[in-house]
Amino acid sequence: MRILLAPLWVQALCWALVGAVVAVMASIFSADESHRPILLNWPAGTLFFVVFTIAFAALLTWRTQDTRQTYLAQVQGLSPAQRSAAVRASTSGPAPEDPEVLKAALRLGTVYLDRNKANKRRDQAMTAILMAAAVLLLVIAAYDGDAWGLVYPLVVLIVVPLARWWTEGMVSRTRRQTKLLQNARRAQRRKRV
Repeated sequence: MRILLAPLWVQALCWALVGAVVAVMASIFSADESHRPILLNWPAGTLFFVVFTIAFAALLTWRTQDTRQTYLAQVQGLSPAQRSAAVRASTSGPAPEDPEVLKAALRLGTVYLDRNKANKRRDQAMTAILMAAAVLLLVIAAYDGDAWGLVYPLVVLIVVPLARWWTEGMVSRTRRQTKLLQNARRAQRRKRV
């Protein structure tokens, strides 16, 4: 959520970092018999790395703009300090005293939960595909007796479930926090009456 609310250049840098990691992993899979990644081949490997990283960052920055606009609409009109407080309050901590920040935090949490619910099937399918591909690569590497080839599928088999676990924890935390924020909002309304 914080990345989506950040300025575009910060968002592009974050996606470029992800793209660099993907490029490095992809180049390791394309290593030759000496297990020397393609990135080390000058200039083709280096050019591949730079072009892929920039293209990956540009693609993800462009693809996340609709989502970004949805989140930005929830905090429109807030100062940077209020925006930061709303983002923080949408996932953890006590309910904000400022009614505008409270409403924005509640809207952010609701949008996050709605997006997660809408993308749940897609996320489950991607997890299943990644896990199946990792198991297939693991079997192939084991059959070939390639110890180096065993490392990458094992990394995927560890990282993907950890990422899913973290995401589910974040959803659960946001769901609890949204209930807390709803109760605080009701309490604020009762005080005004």
